Amino acid sequence: MLRSEAASGPAMPSGHPAPQPTTARSGVDAAVGCPGRISWHDARFFCILASIVIMSLADLTMTLLHFTGVGMVEENPVARLLMRYGGVCSLCAWKAGTVTIGVFILWKIRNFRAAEVGAWLCFVVLAALCMHWAIYNSQVSGLTTEILSIEKNRANTDWVVLQTNQTP
Repeated sequence: MLRSEAASGPAMPSGHPAPQPTTARSGVDAAVGCPGRISWHDARFFCILASIVIMSLADLTMTLLHFTGVGMVEENPVARLLMRYGGVCSLCAWKAGTVTIGVFILWKIRNFRAAEVGAWLCFVVLAALCMHWAIYNSQVSGLTTEILSIEKNRANTDWVVLQTNQTP
């Protein structure tokens, strides 16, 4: 066997070297530079981030339901200011912006161990928040007297409720 044939692989019966498998990607994968397969790490990380987004949407939904209904105590001072002076749109924009930026940063640095620890930490905090909402929703019907009392003294508390303009 000639040296050139040995370097290029086994020869076909015609004497030409055997075709080598191609590693070229086709279609969209090649256009955007994506590998053909996603790693288990990336898939797991994507699921964690998707869960964070879903739980954040659930938190926003519950916040809006209570904020536009009977009102609520908001512990987050930034959200409380937005709820008092900005309304629903500003609260939604702030929540969407912070979650989007956070998820984007975590995705970009996903190959670092600290990113996965941070993603799991966010997951646990949001899961605890969702459990808090579930407990609160199961008990809020028994708090009617307390809610009315807080509503009367709203200026001295962290209680927020959407003010609708009522015309006589």
